[in-house]
Amino acid sequence: MTNLEKYNAIFTEVFGATVDQLGENYSKETVSEWDSVHQLNIIALLEETFDLLLEPEDIMVCTSFAKAKENANDSRTGHTPAGVTGIEPIRVTQRP
Repeated sequence: MTNLEKYNAIFTEVFGATVDQLGENYSKETVSEWDSVHQLNIIALLEETFDLLLEPEDIMVCTSFAKAKENANDSRTGHTPAGVTGIEPIRVTQRP
């Protein structure tokens, strides 16, 4: 499974969405089910799936599918889970 597939799977698991529904407009503002519990589930799965420990200030900006994709990077490779390059990486601490 590619990192993009893993990333998409997080959102399909948390929201029951299809991959076709995910994209730039999939966000806290457009998804009525997106609440604080779903937000925490996304973060927990990102950390577990990509073996990350995200900083609290970085967690707060993960309010959309696109923004979370930009901000969650795999600290082992330096690349974002979805293969996005050329962005400022999120502050990440690898789990002990």
